Amino acid sequence: MAPLIKRDVDMQTPIAAEIVVAIVVCILLLCLGPLVGLYRSQRRRKRLLHTSPKTRKQTRQRLDGVTRLVTAEKSGRNTLTAEECSICLGPLYQPRRRSTDTEPGSQDHESEMSHYTHSSDEDRFEDDIVALRICDHHFHSACLITWYLSKRYDCPLCRRLYTVLPHSSRVQTCRTCIGDYLNRRSSPPRDPRELMF
Repeated sequence: MAPLIKRDVDMQTPIAAEIVVAIVVCILLLCLGPLVGLYRSQRRRKRLLHTSPKTRKQTRQRLDGVTRLVTAEKSGRNTLTAEECSICLGPLYQPRRRSTDTEPGSQDHESEMSHYTHSSDEDRFEDDIVALRICDHHFHSACLITWYLSKRYDCPLCRRLYTVLPHSSRVQTCRTCIGDYLNRRSSPPRDPRELMF
């Protein structure tokens, strides 16, 4: 009888080894999955942040039809309000400091002035505040450009579509709609009694 018990133990050993290997593979997948996702999200974020100025300018021109330029004076808002851009969560309207608040040579004054001064008009549109025409929500122009470049065509606050889909998406959508229509037309007619409860 002793050899039979030994054979049972030998038979269970390969199964136990397979279970251990399966558990190790599952643990590796659970550990590596989030790391791969994090890596891909970092690459996507880096790609969006480092788009060429030409691409950003073209995107701004596309958004000109669905946005309007807003200034604190035009919108009737006080320049000291703490309204935030819902994309970057930064303040939309910076409080303007009087020249007596800081010394002319202080670093705060210089950094604030460098924020508002630009080398050309092409760079200036990045600091503009724009409102979506469809819902009148306000955002930094640079934030909305990044939002658009990440293929988001809805308002970050109310989720209403503010622009039509790009041409390639529209073509694919039309092909799908036409294909669905043709498939329905070519299918055999249904018996109306099937639709009754």
